[in-house]
Amino acid sequence: MLPDPNFHLLITLQPLIDADGLLTWDADASVDVGIFGSLLGALFIIGGLLIGPGTAITLFVLLVALDIVVDLVASAAAGNRADELADASFLDVLPSRLTVATRRWDPLYTTRHQVVSRLNRFEVNDLGLAFDGVAVLDREPAPTAHAVIRDERRDAEEVVALRYRVRDLGRIAADLAAVAPGTDRRPFTRVDPATDARNEAGLVELTLDQVDERIAETRLQAPILYLPRARHMVDNAIRDLLVVSKREVDEQRAVAIDAFRRATAARIRAEQGVELAETATVKLRSDLGRDPTQEEVDAAVTAAIDQLVDPEQAVYEQIGLAADVDRLVAAISRFDLLPAELADLQLRHEALAVADKEIIQMTTGTIYYRDRPDSFFADNLLALQTYRFPYVPPG
Repeated sequence: MLPDPNFHLLITLQPLIDADGLLTWDADASVDVGIFGSLLGALFIIGGLLIGPGTAITLFVLLVALDIVVDLVASAAAGNRADELADASFLDVLPSRLTVATRRWDPLYTTRHQVVSRLNRFEVNDLGLAFDGVAVLDREPAPTAHAVIRDERRDAEEVVALRYRVRDLGRIAADLAAVAPGTDRRPFTRVDPATDARNEAGLVELTLDQVDERIAETRLQAPILYLPRARHMVDNAIRDLLVVSKREVDEQRAVAIDAFRRATAARIRAEQGVELAETATVKLRSDLGRDPTQEEVDAAVTAAIDQLVDPEQAVYEQIGLAADVDRLVAAISRFDLLPAELADLQLRHEALAVADKEIIQMTTGTIYYRDRPDSFFADNLLALQTYRFPYVPPG
C-alpha cells in the first residue's frame, strides 16, 4: 500500500475584545504531516525491504526528527496564513466599522463617518456565535491622494511652509465652508492666486508644524515621491534641485496620450468617417435584421475609430510621447530647494522622498544627495539639465 499523502491542519480562532470594546481575533494553526502521511514515509518501507531492519530503524529515527521539524515549519507558515485569513474573513463577516457617510470637510483628506460596534460580550458554543454591545459614532480620515507639494514659502531664507496643489479645490468649496456637528477639519490657509508667483489656483498652505501633525494623524498624503528634473550650479556644485512629483509626471503623460488620441481620432474621422459609417450600417443591418438607428451607427463608427487609434498610440508612445511629456512637465515645474532642505523634508518631516537617490551627511554637517550606483546614467544628478535660478518655465 502506498503512503497516504494527506496532512491534518488545525486552525484555532479565539475571539478577543480589546480595551475599546472592539472585536479582534487571535488565530493559531498547527500542521501534522505525519511520517506515513508524507512521501518520506516510503523511505522507511524501502529501507526495511532492501537494506535490512537495522538501517530501517536508523531511518525511522531520522524521519521522526525530520517529521517534527516539518511540523514546526509548516505550523509556523500556517499560523501566519491563519492570521491573514482571520483578518480578511472574519472582520469582513463581522465588521466593527460601518461607513455611513463620506465628506471632504478638509481639502487634504476625506472623512469617513462611521458606526463602530463596541462589544461587551462574545461567546462561541455549539449553537453558534453570540455577542452584545453598543454602537457609537466615529470618524476615520483618508488622505487626498492627488495632493502634491508644488512650492514652499520662506521666511528669512528658511522654509517655513509648504504649498499643496489640490486638484479639485474649487469643486469642494461648499464642504470647506460647511459647519456641522460631525465636522472634521484641521487648520490650513487657502492661497489667493493673485498673491501666488504664478497665479496658480488650487493651492493650500500648511506650516511645517501642521504638516507634521497631519502626517502623524494620517491626514496628509506622505511621503510623496519626487523626481529630480534639473539642477542649478554654483562653483561647480549643485546648489538647488528642481523636482517634480511622480504623480504630476503621470498626470501629464495621461494628458499627452489623451490629446494624441483625440487628434488622431479626429483625423481618422475626417479621412475615413463616411466609409466607416457605410461599413457599420451594412454590418448592423445584417446583425440586427433591420435598419440601424443613427445612434447605433455613430457608436459603431466610434468603436471602429478607437481600434484604428490603438496601434498609432503604441507607435506614439515609442517615438513621440517622452518629448511631449517633458514639454508639459517643464511648463508646470516650480518646486526647487537646496539639497539639504529636501533632505530635511524627507528625513525629519517625512513629507516627501526623492527617488533613487541616497542622502549623504558629512562629518562637517554638509548634506547632499548622491546617485545610487547602477548602469543607467540618464537619471544621474550631473546628467540633468541645468537652469538659472529662479526657474522660469519655457515660453
